[in-house]
Amino acid sequence: MSNEIQKVQNVMTGTVAQNGNNSVMASSANAKAIATVQAALVVAQANPRDTAKAVDRILNDCMRKGLAETATYQYARGGTNITGPSIRLAECMAMNWGNMDYGFKEIENTGNESVVEAFAWDLETNTKRTAVFTVPHARFTKRNGLTMLKDPRDIYEMIANQSARRVRACILAVIPGDVAEMAVNQCQNTLAANVNLTNESITLMLDKFSDYGVTREQIEERIQRKLDAITPAQFLSLRNIFNSLKDGMSKPKDWFDNTETSTTQEKSLLEKPAQDKKTEKKSTKKQSKAEKAMKDAEVEHQVTETSNDEEELETALKSKNITLENVKAMCEASNMPYDPSKMLKNIEIVTQKTTEFLVLQGGE
Repeated sequence: MSNEIQKVQNVMTGTVAQNGNNSVMASSANAKAIATVQAALVVAQANPRDTAKAVDRILNDCMRKGLAETATYQYARGGTNITGPSIRLAECMAMNWGNMDYGFKEIENTGNESVVEAFAWDLETNTKRTAVFTVPHARFTKRNGLTMLKDPRDIYEMIANQSARRVRACILAVIPGDVAEMAVNQCQNTLAANVNLTNESITLMLDKFSDYGVTREQIEERIQRKLDAITPAQFLSLRNIFNSLKDGMSKPKDWFDNTETSTTQEKSLLEKPAQDKKTEKKSTKKQSKAEKAMKDAEVEHQVTETSNDEEELETALKSKNITLENVKAMCEASNMPYDPSKMLKNIEIVTQKTTEFLVLQGGE
């Protein structure tokens, strides 16, 4: 449907070529696109949604624990914590609301950047909300700085990431606000009834936050108690904060103190060798040649060990049809450090996150 809408818009703006040998084919394709969109509008208006049933479907979906866990995000603004529907919940509401078309499309590609339009269209009421924005074909990381993207897959993944939040905003602008509020409240009730405060769930939460450089001590400082004594409400609040970090709505420094010194594990790994070098320079005069040789051998062993970890990780991922490139792309898109050693210990979590990432990028 989205492609047909794009063709209709091209006809309206005159961007489809109408000369030479292509004129007949273009005219036929345009007529088909217009007919498809008109048919969708007619069908939607002839079969109006039952609002009560649509709301019931949304609330029933919000009773699923899996959806409820990723349904809301939280961020701070002006000293106030703001909670809202996540991308996943917005998509769920759109599907259950019915008679809707939503998504994003590339309008223009200049080679170095793309002009993209995110949209949500209620076919029944003919209400449409759009957002046009520019996505540079570049990725910035602390390790490599600004890197221009050349691989079409990398470019598409960047566009998809940047579009997700705009699509959510368009969906929420079309679906009534009170429906979205009821969905959020139902998700919170579902979580409150299914809070599982076990050592395993707390450890899993710590692992997730560690991907963003947040330590146990920083979490305990925020909740003003030891994690062993965390309350269900505080656990749910931390889950909302994590969803906010994952969706890119906030940064660790917005919630936790002293995160600038440990924003990611990658940064700490980069800083540690630098500190070791300074210490080595100060103690050079005191070290014997034998001690230096031993240190060099240890460094060489660590490099070999890291290489072996990456090979073991690649072997473990092959059985799950996931490549190292998939994992690296997921890490870069999520601002996560690429640490083969740690990933081997948490292979199931890595597999789940990478699979969700690949599905989000276009169901490829």
